Amino acid sequence: MYESVKEHSRTPFRQVVWERLADGFRFVPGTFDDDEAFARLAECLEKLDIERGTGGNHAFYLAIPPKAFPVVCEQLNRSGWPARKTAAGAG
Repeated sequence: MYESVKEHSRTPFRQVVWERLADGFRFVPGTFDDDEAFARLAECLEKLDIERGTGGNHAFYLAIPPKAFPVVCEQLNRSGWPARKTAAGAG
C-alpha cells in the first residue's frame, strides 16, 4: 500500500504524513453478517477517537463484492457508524 500511495499521490509525498496516516490503520476481522465483528469495529473506532482525537472522522475501505454493500452498510449503521455528529449548537 505504501508504494502505491507514494506512486499515485496527487501532491508531493510526505513521509511524515504517511506515517501519521498509517499509524491509524486498523484491521478488524469478521464476516459481513457478524454482529460481534461490527461491535468490535465500533469499539476500535471509539478507541481511535480517544487515542488519536479523530472525532468520528473515519474512512472505511470496503474491498467487498457489490452485492455485500447493503448488509455491510446496514451493519455499520446498526453498530452506530458512521455516527452523525453535529457542531455544538447545531440542529
